[in-house]
Amino acid sequence: MLVPDADGRLHGHGPLALPFSTPRLQGRFGPGWTVDDLAVWGAGSVGSIRLQPAAPISRSAALPNRLELTGAGSSFTAEALPNASCVVVDVQHPAPVLQLSLRSAAGGRRRPEGESLLLQLPRAVLIAWARGAVASDRRLAIPGRSRLILALGATEAEARRALTAVRQDPHPLEAGRTYRTWCASQVPTTDPLLGSLLTHALHAAASSRKQDAGGGFAGLAAGYGYSFPARTYYRDGYWTSRALLPFRPEWVREEIKVLAGGVHADGEAPSGVLVPAGGDPGGEFWPDHLDSPLFFAILIADYIATTGDRSPLEHGTVRDALSSIGKRYLALAETGGGLPLKPRHERDWADNVFRSGVVAYDAMLYLGALRSLAFLAGDDVRLRNRCLNAYPIGQRALERALWLPDAGHYAEYRAADGFVESHLAIDSLVGAWLGVLPPERERQLLTAAQRLLVTRDNPGQPYGDWGVMACFPPYRRAADLRGKSRFAYRYHNGADWPYWDAVFAQALRKQGGQSGAWRHVLTRWWSYGLEQGWPEPVEYFSPPYGRGSPLQAWSGLAAAVLAESEARPRL
Repeated sequence: MLVPDADGRLHGHGPLALPFSTPRLQGRFGPGWTVDDLAVWGAGSVGSIRLQPAAPISRSAALPNRLELTGAGSSFTAEALPNASCVVVDVQHPAPVLQLSLRSAAGGRRRPEGESLLLQLPRAVLIAWARGAVASDRRLAIPGRSRLILALGATEAEARRALTAVRQDPHPLEAGRTYRTWCASQVPTTDPLLGSLLTHALHAAASSRKQDAGGGFAGLAAGYGYSFPARTYYRDGYWTSRALLPFRPEWVREEIKVLAGGVHADGEAPSGVLVPAGGDPGGEFWPDHLDSPLFFAILIADYIATTGDRSPLEHGTVRDALSSIGKRYLALAETGGGLPLKPRHERDWADNVFRSGVVAYDAMLYLGALRSLAFLAGDDVRLRNRCLNAYPIGQRALERALWLPDAGHYAEYRAADGFVESHLAIDSLVGAWLGVLPPERERQLLTAAQRLLVTRDNPGQPYGDWGVMACFPPYRRAADLRGKSRFAYRYHNGADWPYWDAVFAQALRKQGGQSGAWRHVLTRWWSYGLEQGWPEPVEYFSPPYGRGSPLQAWSGLAAAVLAESEARPRL
C-alpha cells in the first residue's frame, strides 16, 4: 500500500522497487540496497550493483527517478539524473565499510582503478566511483557513509565524461529536483490522488524522450521494457505524443521527423522504427501494421492544430509520406466498400488477436486520418476533396457493418468469413477521441462503456471494483486469439489499459458528464496500483494476472486529460 502526496511523493512501509528512466538510462532501484537492470539507450543491458550488508528497511518513499529507503540508523537514496548518464546513490550505514558487487549477465571485463571499478562490455561501459573507495577485481569497498556515482555510456569516453561532469558539479541533484517540480506543477492541485497521478503520468511520458550519445533526439521509447533494440513506435508514439503535446510540443515535432522515415513509398508502415545509438533511423520493427500510417497522419494534424506550427510539412519526407498514406488507404477503402478491410493478422493495437474484415478500431482511425489528411492537404485540392468525399461513405459503411442497435454499441469486428465479435471493446472509443462518430452514436457508445467496461458497475465480472476492462464479455472465438489474450481478463481480453482509460475519461468529460464519473475512469487504475504497492504507471493489469511493463509511456496520457480539464470546474 502506497500513500500519495499532492507533489507526487509516494510513501510506503518496508522495501519498495522503483523503475527509473532518463534520456540515456533506465533501470530499477530496490527493493533492497540495489540498482538492477541498468541499461543504456541504444546499447542494451549493462548490469546491476548490490551493496552489502543490506540494512533493514522500515520506510520507503518514491518520486520520479528517486527512491528513498530508511531504517534504524541507515538510509539508501538513489536517483537517476536527467542531465547526465549517471545514477547517484547516497548511503548511510552503521558498518564502516560496504562492499559493492557488480554483476552483468553478459559477463564483460572488470578493471579496478583506484577509487573506481569499471565494467567493460562490447556495447556499453559502467564506472562505479566513490570517494575513499578501494577497488579490487570484482568488488568496490566504499565507506559506510558516502556518495556513490554510477556513470554509464555506450563507450568508455561517454561514461567518463558523465562521471567528470557530476563530480565537478557542486549541486548534481538540482536538475532532478527541477524536473520533479516541473512534473508536479503543470496542473496545480492539492488533491493527493490527482497530484500524484499527474506527476507520475507526466514523468512516464516525459522520460520516454531518448537521446543518442551526442545528445541528439533518438525517439520516444514505449516504456521500460523497450531499451534494446532501441525503437520508437507509431502507435505508442502517437499516444505518448498526445500526452506531451500540452507540455513539450517541440518533442512531438522531433518524433514526427523520426517516424516519417519509416513510411514506405506505398503508404505502408511498420509497428516501429529502429533508432540505433547514432540517432538516425535504422530500419523497421515488425512490418506492415494497419494502424501505423493512420496514426502518423493524425499525429501531424493534431500537432499543427494545437501549435499552429506547420514546419513538419516543409520536410519532403513528411509530405511524401502523407501523400502515399492517403493514396493507399483511399484505394483500400474503395476495394472494401467504403472502409479498409483488415487481413486476418494481428498487426494493429490488438496484437494478440487475429481480427479481420471490418474492425471498428481501424475503421475509426481511417475516418480520423481522412479528416487529418484533408486538413493537411494544402494546395492538393484533389486529395482534400477525395478525403472529404470518402468520409461520409466510410461513416455509413461503419454503421452498416458494426452498429448493434440492441446492444447500443459497435461490434469489435465483422470477420471476412462472416463471424461477428459482438462484444464491446474499449478501442472503439477511439472514435469518440477523434470525433468521427455521429453525436447520438457517441453518446450511446459511452453509456454502454460505462455499463459494461467500468468494473464497479458490472456485476458480471468476478473481481469487484478494480478499473476499466478492455472488453466485455471476453472473446468468443478462441481461434482468433494467441499469447496472453487467450485468457479471459488478461491483456487485450479484458485487462485494464490506463491509456484507454484516459481516452474514455476524456470522452466522458467532453460529453459534459458528472465529474465523478470521468474522474473514476481516469484515476481508478492509479489508486488500484497504489493499493498493490506499484509506484509507477503500468502498461496494463488485471487482478488474476498482475501487471505488464512498468513505467509505460502512453499511460502518461492521463496528464494531458487533466491539463485539458483545468479550465473546467475544479474536481
